Amino acid sequence: MKFVDFMIGAEFYTTDGKWICIDKGDYHIIAVPADDYDEYLTGDDWMVSKIVFDINDFTNCSEKNKWEIQ
Repeated sequence: MKFVDFMIGAEFYTTDGKWICIDKGDYHIIAVPADDYDEYLTGDDWMVSKIVFDINDFTNCSEKNKWEIQ
Protein backbone atom coordinates (compact mmCIF):
# COMPACT_ATOMS: atom_id res chain seq x y z
CA MET A 1 0.00 0.00 0.00
CA LYS A 2 0.97 3.62 -0.35
CA PHE A 3 0.68 6.29 2.34
CA VAL A 4 -2.29 7.89 0.57
CA ASP A 5 -4.21 4.58 0.77
CA PHE A 6 -4.41 4.72 4.58
CA MET A 7 -7.41 6.51 6.09
CA ILE A 8 -8.49 6.78 9.70
CA GLY A 9 -11.03 4.04 10.42
CA ALA A 10 -10.04 2.00 7.37
CA GLU A 11 -9.01 -1.65 7.62
CA PHE A 12 -5.84 -3.13 6.21
CA TYR A 13 -3.99 -6.42 6.49
CA THR A 14 -0.48 -7.61 7.25
CA THR A 15 0.91 -11.08 7.84
CA ASP A 16 -0.03 -10.53 11.50
CA GLY A 17 -3.72 -10.05 10.70
CA LYS A 18 -6.30 -7.33 10.27
CA TRP A 19 -5.66 -3.79 11.54
CA ILE A 20 -7.63 -0.55 11.75
CA CYS A 21 -5.93 2.79 11.26
CA ILE A 22 -6.61 5.17 14.18
CA ASP A 23 -4.19 8.01 13.37
CA LYS A 24 -2.14 9.25 10.45
CA GLY A 25 0.99 11.38 10.73
CA ASP A 26 3.32 12.76 8.08
CA TYR A 27 5.22 9.51 7.43
CA HIS A 28 3.55 6.96 9.68
CA ILE A 29 0.22 5.59 10.78
CA ILE A 30 -0.94 4.18 14.10
CA ALA A 31 -3.19 1.14 14.09
CA VAL A 32 -4.87 -1.27 16.49
CA PRO A 33 -5.69 -4.93 15.87
CA ALA A 34 -9.23 -5.20 14.48
CA ASP A 35 -10.18 -7.63 17.26
CA ASP A 36 -9.45 -4.91 19.83
CA TYR A 37 -11.08 -2.02 17.96
CA ASP A 38 -14.39 -2.17 19.89
CA GLU A 39 -12.50 -2.02 23.16
CA TYR A 40 -10.55 0.94 21.82
CA LEU A 41 -13.80 2.76 20.97
CA THR A 42 -15.42 2.16 24.35
CA GLY A 43 -12.79 4.16 26.19
CA ASP A 44 -10.58 1.31 27.30
CA ASP A 45 -7.99 2.43 24.76
CA TRP A 46 -5.21 2.34 27.36
CA MET A 47 -5.60 -1.47 27.37
CA VAL A 48 -5.24 -1.81 23.60
CA SER A 49 -1.86 -2.17 21.87
CA LYS A 50 -1.23 0.56 19.35
CA ILE A 51 1.33 -0.19 16.68
CA VAL A 52 3.21 2.39 14.62
CA PHE A 53 3.71 1.56 10.96
CA ASP A 54 6.24 3.76 9.20
CA ILE A 55 6.89 4.33 5.54
CA ASN A 56 9.14 1.25 5.38
CA ASP A 57 6.27 -0.99 6.58
CA PHE A 58 3.70 0.12 4.01
CA THR A 59 4.87 -2.33 1.35
CA ASN A 60 3.93 -5.18 3.73
CA CYS A 61 0.36 -3.91 4.05
CA SER A 62 -2.58 -4.76 1.82
CA GLU A 63 -6.18 -3.61 1.47
CA LYS A 64 -7.18 -7.24 0.99
CA ASN A 65 -6.14 -10.24 3.01
CA LYS A 66 -3.77 -11.97 0.61
CA TRP A 67 -2.27 -14.06 3.44
CA GLU A 68 -5.48 -15.89 4.39
CA ILE A 69 -5.23 -19.66 4.16
CA GLN A 70 -7.96 -21.02 1.94
